Amino acid sequence: MRGVLVLNDERDAVGVYGLARQFLEWTAHGCYVSRNLKNFANRGEWQRAWNWLTKSIIGNLYMRQNAEHIEREFGMPIPKMPEPLALPALIKAYDTYQLQTYGEGMRSRITNSSANLRTRMAPRSIPTISGKTTAAYSASSHHRNLPREFINRCLVDMLQFIHDVLALSKEETVRPAIIGALKAMIAASERAGIVRKDIKSTSKTR
Repeated sequence: MRGVLVLNDERDAVGVYGLARQFLEWTAHGCYVSRNLKNFANRGEWQRAWNWLTKSIIGNLYMRQNAEHIEREFGMPIPKMPEPLALPALIKAYDTYQLQTYGEGMRSRITNSSANLRTRMAPRSIPTISGKTTAAYSASSHHRNLPREFINRCLVDMLQFIHDVLALSKEETVRPAIIGALKAMIAASERAGIVRKDIKSTSKTR
């Protein structure tokens, strides 16, 4: 997040939107993992859940394709890595989640803002993402090129997905910290005069 703000201050549009894309992919990964693990857990398919989680954590296409070169360079054997989860499947899962949770309007704004990233985007041509849901943190006015809504929605959802995964094992150390982070985002929203009913409802139901 600091990197995004620094690049935004430097008016580096390509850098800002390149990093913003990572927020989407991280959140989509969390969505896909949490949904699938919950399904496996509900069916008691623990071995399948373990195998699938292993793939989601250590799956690495680069390591698979370049294992021989890496072994020669570092002089040590490289274990065979599983293939990673397919990015289109991750994005589709998150797209479905947004549609089910927030409706077509929000889903379109978040997904399309990612799909329309350009590698050669001039600072003056950056589209401003606007709508009823705005930033969950208070940003100064000179951050006008920052895709605030896009990043904040991803951050909020990512925290929820992490919470859901930890809840499967009844983890009680990190989950309270996640709820605390969400409440802090609500407080920041309220100080900025921003109403975020969706975040409030999340913190009350977790």
